Amino acid sequence: MKFKRIGKMQDTIIIGMLGGFIGTVCMEISNTLIYKAKKTEVVYPQITGQFFFSPKRVNRKENFILGEILHLGVGTFFGLPLILILKLTGKDHHLSKGLLTGMTTWGTLYVGGQKLGLFKQPVKSKTHYSSILNNALYGLTSAQAMVTLADPRIFASKHEFDEQPQAQLRTNYYGTNEIHQDDEQSVYQ
Repeated sequence: MKFKRIGKMQDTIIIGMLGGFIGTVCMEISNTLIYKAKKTEVVYPQITGQFFFSPKRVNRKENFILGEILHLGVGTFFGLPLILILKLTGKDHHLSKGLLTGMTTWGTLYVGGQKLGLFKQPVKSKTHYSSILNNALYGLTSAQAMVTLADPRIFASKHEFDEQPQAQLRTNYYGTNEIHQDDEQSVYQ
């Protein structure tokens, strides 16, 4: 079985899912390190496990694993909007686009989930700051992974959009490119 080389993948969905997965793994590593340093109250499998179980039962091994699977699945899924943004707008400033997507993901899932009561709201402010940092890291690493894995031809070229208006400017009223100077009357005659 032959594997495609890095930078040659052309399937947008697979690139988006793989980039989202890589971003989620980096997010998990960062969150675990911050948790071990006692700078956050919870890890993400505990938060996502609360979608199925009460906060008291989420620390059981089988429930924690289910929370981990759900978190990896959601992170993988949220790679799809980012690859579509990159495909439509091009890969220039991809880290900025990734950061924006990471912050949007944070606002949608973390803040929105708390407002809807899907999981228990953490008490300490450092947990919220940790979540912002981890979601920013998710967006940045996902975007970089997608640009690294994908064939550069799948992204929109800046020149494709720039050439269209210029081609329209070179046409006359009737849609042809030919403009004869003999046909035009000079104002100064």
